[in-house]
Amino acid sequence: MKVRDRAVSLSATDLANHLSCPHLTTLDLRLAKGEIAAPTWDNPHLRVLQQRGLEHELTLKAYEQKDSPSFIFRAKRTRRQLGRP
Repeated sequence: MKVRDRAVSLSATDLANHLSCPHLTTLDLRLAKGEIAAPTWDNPHLRVLQQRGLEHELTLKAYEQKDSPSFIFRAKRTRRQLGRP
C-alpha cells in the first residue's frame, strides 16, 4: 500500500490481506501515511535461517568459481548478450 498525493494505491496483496483481516488494512494505511512506525521484532530463528542461507550461497558461489569456470563464463556472456550487466 502506498500513499502519493493523498491517493492510496493498493496491490493485490493488500486486497487479499483485507479479506483475511480488515484491521490489518487500517494498520497498513496508517503506516503508509506515516502515522505509526513499522513494527520491529527480533526473531533468533530467522537470523539463523538467514545466516545458513548466506553461507550456502557463498559455498555454492565458491564451488562454481573453482570447479566450473566455463559455466560462469557462459552465464556472463549470455547476460551481456541480453544487455544486462
